[in-house]
Amino acid sequence: TLTNAGGVGADITVDTVTVDNVDDVVLVDAEGSIEESGSDGGVDVYGYSITLVGDDGIGRVEPPELDLDGGTLTLTSTSAGALGDISVVESVGGITTSVVTVTTAGGSTQTVTVATSGAGLTVNSAWPGVGANNDDLVLSALTAGDVAFTGIGAVTTTGDVTLNAPAGAVTDDTGADAAAEV
Repeated sequence: TLTNAGGVGADITVDTVTVDNVDDVVLVDAEGSIEESGSDGGVDVYGYSITLVGDDGIGRVEPPELDLDGGTLTLTSTSAGALGDISVVESVGGITTSVVTVTTAGGSTQTVTVATSGAGLTVNSAWPGVGANNDDLVLSALTAGDVAFTGIGAVTTTGDVTLNAPAGAVTDDTGADAAAEV
């Protein structure tokens, strides 16, 4: 766990935070944001489970590239409006929404972007849940794969939803349910 409690606007910039594939990474910035150290395209945070908590958002300037190794991804921002925006990229494999928990400031709208660059993104749960159900949501498979809805997968928010798969498609893989996906 790395906690930055020092002063307003004191950001955590990450370049390489790595633990083995059974340990978790927790980064908490009580007064600033969590940002990528530079636009290098390499993995910035690697761990079994990853928790990022930024008072002033996560990845508002440059989204950190993550390598989630089988656990959960927890994203929390406490500032209202655009100051609380969240943007991350899973840069090695795909990701499923059932392992992603998002919590943002209630009573205002933030933009939450979860993207992949190594494979697709699967919506396999009711997402994002009550922690961000009024936010604008962006789900994107940036360079490979689909944004695929499976089973009970659905995106529910009172905000806007953007689905992006420039190298693939947005699909309902099962076709078995009659429920709306967005």
